[in-house]
Amino acid sequence: MDRGLAPMERVTGRDLDHAPLRERHSQTRVPCEWVEATHPSYTLYTGGTTGKPKGVQRDTGGYAVALAASMQHIFCGPAGETFFSASDPRLAGVGLSFGYSGRNPESRTPSMVGPRE
Repeated sequence: MDRGLAPMERVTGRDLDHAPLRERHSQTRVPCEWVEATHPSYTLYTGGTTGKPKGVQRDTGGYAVALAASMQHIFCGPAGETFFSASDPRLAGVGLSFGYSGRNPESRTPSMVGPRE
């Protein structure tokens, strides 16, 4: 996504403009795909303090449990309640951290337990 903050040279075939892609696929229906709890959700890579690359893989079940628990214990949003979030959806996924907190839990967590956002 080019926000026009700095000059950006695009590489043909690699760099795509988000706006026309969003427009072209905005009405596309994608079916839900069920996976096992042990299916990888995401992998974070780091060099850490050692400078040696290593990765941490989070499974789907663990991610779902963390989201559901945080909805109840951190956001205090029981199932069926209205959930208000002041998170900016344009920033979703901008942060990257060890765990689900940097992956915009404000938008994903309610869907785990049923509150309306």
